[in-house]
Amino acid sequence: MPQAVPSYFELQDRLASRIAAQYSHPVVVDIGLGTGITSQAIIAKNPGCVVRGVDSERSMTDQARSNLELDVARGAIEIHESDALDYLGTLPDASVDVVASAYTMHNCLKSYRVLVEAEMLRVLVPGGMFINNDKYAVDDRSEYLRELTDQIIRYDVLREVGRDHLRRIWIEHEVEDQLPERIMWTREALDQLRSIGFEGVSLVERIGQYAIMTAYKPRPDGRSTGASEEGAKAVGTDPVT
Repeated sequence: MPQAVPSYFELQDRLASRIAAQYSHPVVVDIGLGTGITSQAIIAKNPGCVVRGVDSERSMTDQARSNLELDVARGAIEIHESDALDYLGTLPDASVDVVASAYTMHNCLKSYRVLVEAEMLRVLVPGGMFINNDKYAVDDRSEYLRELTDQIIRYDVLREVGRDHLRRIWIEHEVEDQLPERIMWTREALDQLRSIGFEGVSLVERIGQYAIMTAYKPRPDGRSTGASEEGAKAVGTDPVT
């Protein structure tokens, strides 16, 4: 994956840095744990935090347990094999400081995604953050087609290393991501979070197709939440608010 998506590690590292800059020793739910790369970055940037990694695939949770063996042993991460919506439903209201996700939410149907995001809002503490590193399609259609084409061409690197079958799988997956019931158009995705009840919703960084989005649960006292606009940094585009 890093060969085909040059920002793969970089954006996950920046996601972890943003959490560490705003929260001290937070409880973090990582939706779409995968092999544990995002959780590992979060733990490294914020020693003392507790991460609860969630993934529905046994093959992923098995790899994560192996990769994060020491962190599991010392209680820095809990690994839960579960559907994201089901897992969030087990958590009490206002019990989590941060919900994080990377390269996961765009795989979900829009109808499912809105249910998960509503549960995220419920379980977050006031002032808590949902931070997502994911595939946000730019609303300008010509720019969207250019970025999509560029990404498909990048998969040629897999052919060069003798992984042509994997290249075909990833291109098919890329096409599936563009289906109307799945694609995350930027404006639509951010407006959906606002309609659920999040505030301070914005894209704060972008590299090609992928961007980091932050959204916050309002505080009852009305104090503003989230990073200042001065702190927002975009790569390759202006922040989208």
